[in-house]
Order: sequence, then structure tokens, then C-alpha cells
Amino acid sequence: MALNQSFGTPIRLSATFTSSGTYTPPAGTTAVFVSIHGAGGGGGAGSTDSNGRYGSGNIGGTGGVGAIAGTWVQVTPGTGCSVSIGAGGGNQAAGGTTNFDNAFSVTGGNAGGNSPGGPSNSFPGSAGNSGSGSSSSSLTALPPSASALPRASSTILVANSGGQPGGNGGPGVNTAAPTSVGGTGASGIVYIYS
Repeated sequence: MALNQSFGTPIRLSATFTSSGTYTPPAGTTAVFVSIHGAGGGGGAGSTDSNGRYGSGNIGGTGGVGAIAGTWVQVTPGTGCSVSIGAGGGNQAAGGTTNFDNAFSVTGGNAGGNSPGGPSNSFPGSAGNSGSGSSSSSLTALPPSASALPRASSTILVANSGGQPGGNGGPGVNTAAPTSVGGTGASGIVYIYS
């Protein structure tokens, strides 16, 4: 679906959200371009091996980079649009979902893998795989008619490139403790152009 919107001047960045809030379209604005940088995933845990041996190479995987995605969304001038910012994933957890007014959302990056562990100075556990991000549009019809045009146009997705970074993997455990904690990914960001 295509949204037709005429602008008297080139579109410009009109709002940036790094925490949840409300965007109110100014007078005359009936469509905005929303760009979401999805939250990063949390890092995986470092570890020892099953025999309690440890080495600096037993690091966890880096968390997945959040995807970048954008779309045109129809809005009503003067009517607030909710913005929900997804938190970065913590230790071994995926990043949260970032959402613009229930019309457009981007899921966070996946958590990095945990190190399987390995003997000290021998076969250290490999770093886990980095996660990935994805996005989707929720095509909600505008009121008052359910047959009205969908609110959001087709999603432009740039997965795993330039989005919010994931957390670092936990370091190799340098004591006999079983695991170390992976780092936290960065929270999502919403950019609105009008």
C-alpha cells in the first residue's frame, strides 16, 4: 500500500524518543515517517567447563544488534500517539519491543549465546552466536470505518546493521565460579519525521 502525502517543504526530524512517551502531530500533519532503532539483545554468559576448570577464552556471545526499520504512518493532527521504548536485553535476554502507537513495532535483538566452557589453556568454549532483530507493521485501519486504508505502509527493514548495539558477552571466568554475567544491550530509539 502507498501513502500519498504532499509536503510544502522537505521532511525534517521533528521528534526523538529515548524513553516512552506521547507524540502529538502538529496542525496539518496527516502522515509521519517513523524510524525505529530496535533495542539490542543482552550478552551471553561466560563459563567454566563441567569440571570447574576455567580460562579467559570462555566468553559468552555478544547480544544481537537491534534492527532498524521505518514506515509511513497515518496520524491525526493534535491527537497524541503513544511511543513505547523497548529496554535493552539484560544477561542472556532478548531486547524489548519498541512500538509507535500500535501501528508499527520493532522487536529487539536476540541474546548472545552462552559459552559451553572448556579446560583452562586447552580448548576454551567458543563465543555464542550473536542474535538478530526483526520488525513488523501492525496494519490497523483508521476509524471510523474498518474498510479505511491501513495506518502503516510497507516496512523498510535494515536488519542487523547500525541499530542499537547488543551487550557484550560475559568474560571467561577466572575463578572456579560457574558463570559470568553478559552485558546489557542498548534501549530502542524512535525518530519521527514530518
